[in-house]
Amino acid sequence: MCRSPRTARARILTGRCSSRLKNPRVLLIDAVNDYRLPSAQGGNKERALTKLRNAVAAFETERRRTGAAARLGRGRAYFFLGRDLMDHGDACRRA
Repeated sequence: MCRSPRTARARILTGRCSSRLKNPRVLLIDAVNDYRLPSAQGGNKERALTKLRNAVAAFETERRRTGAAARLGRGRAYFFLGRDLMDHGDACRRA
């Protein structure tokens, strides 16, 4: 079981807490941490972009599975994905 935030993050990163890997909110928090942290402290916007895409996909899968339209964190996932795409100069997605 993942109890403390530090232990939970370590288990997620090593794959020992697989039930949490499907939780879109956990994926979003991990992606936002990578996005916001400076590279000197372990942040990586390239890695965050992949993680944000995974989080958005997980939110969409959850939405299709449960049938609920609005879920906590879904809008924020799209917001950070858009910001990261703009940081990478993705002109197609800016409009």
